[in-house]
Amino acid sequence: MNKINDESLKEYDLSEKEEMLVYRSQKGNPITDSVIVANIFEKDHKNVLRDIRNLVAQNRAAKLWFWETTYKSRGKNEPMFTMLEEGFTLLAMGFTGTKALQFKIDFINAFKAMKEKLDAKQPTYIESLRQLADTLEAKELAEKQLELQAPLVKYAETVTDSTDAIEMGLMAKLLWNKGIRIFGDDGDTGRNRLFDWLRKMKILMSSKTQWNVPYQPYRTWFKVKQHVITINNRPKLKPQPLVTPKGQFEIIKLLSNV
Repeated sequence: MNKINDESLKEYDLSEKEEMLVYRSQKGNPITDSVIVANIFEKDHKNVLRDIRNLVAQNRAAKLWFWETTYKSRGKNEPMFTMLEEGFTLLAMGFTGTKALQFKIDFINAFKAMKEKLDAKQPTYIESLRQLADTLEAKELAEKQLELQAPLVKYAETVTDSTDAIEMGLMAKLLWNKGIRIFGDDGDTGRNRLFDWLRKMKILMSSKTQWNVPYQPYRTWFKVKQHVITINNRPKLKPQPLVTPKGQFEIIKLLSNV
């Protein structure tokens, strides 16, 4: 008895199966099965099973064309064979009569139609080459992107272990030292440009009363401290945002997409 392999069906439910002679296997091959054959040729299914088992026992090549599996009937698993066109042809040789001849022709036409249907879904050689080229191009672009982002990733790995908030100037300088030229190559380490970018991104506020104060969604990115400045001989508190380790990491992620 041939054991179940990838061509077999794990479950076969007659109540859900459409009325058809040939269908697609899990491996994409046109197949039929012993239940359909028994119904169409008006034979007892147990006798069809017996005939298939005899063919498999007598002919070693037949083992390549039949696969034993099960289907559900009234909640119970019952034995069944799926078969390729060669297996059906071998099995149907023993079926005789006027009706049998017409049934054989119907099965032959059904196998032919299913083959044409499956072949139509297969990509052509040119299409396969195009798909391969697109895949390789996408891979090359991804590798290039990773190469460009490498300095940002390397710095992000260092800040995840940090527990201190740092001044914006220090963060911009660290980015500069890591080779990240997000804010220009003119020698400016980027402190003011980094501030400008954060305000432009609506991460820091730009109103006179809330200058460089983080918006609510980004409060965990910064630790705001107040320092005293003198304006017209009068002391005034000015907020100074320090970048927390979370903020450093999140800003770096944003910069990687700039």
